[in-house]
Amino acid sequence: MADAEPSEIQKLRKEAKNGSIPAQYKLAWKLANGDGVEADVSEAMVWYQKAAAQGHGSAQNNLAVLLARGNSMPESGFMDRMLGKLPGKSKFVLPEGTPEQQAVVLYKAA
Repeated sequence: MADAEPSEIQKLRKEAKNGSIPAQYKLAWKLANGDGVEADVSEAMVWYQKAAAQGHGSAQNNLAVLLARGNSMPESGFMDRMLGKLPGKSKFVLPEGTPEQQAVVLYKAA
């Protein structure tokens, strides 16, 4: 994976893993759009989730768009944090319901 990726993507991955919100967002965007890296919507959603959970408005919006298009949330503690089931900071709380309802809430929060 990392060996075949351009150095820009490798750098973004490292920064994103170290908690850089802008890097998480930019990596997610590149993964979602196949810009400089093979498109991977599932991985993009993971990075959008991380940035969105820290209040990045565009990440919240893009995550909502992916949900509205019928993509499923990758398994993680993100949704539990958003629904208040796990401790952690949250800018918004998603209602229980369909992915479409969740997407609308994320879109409006952005």
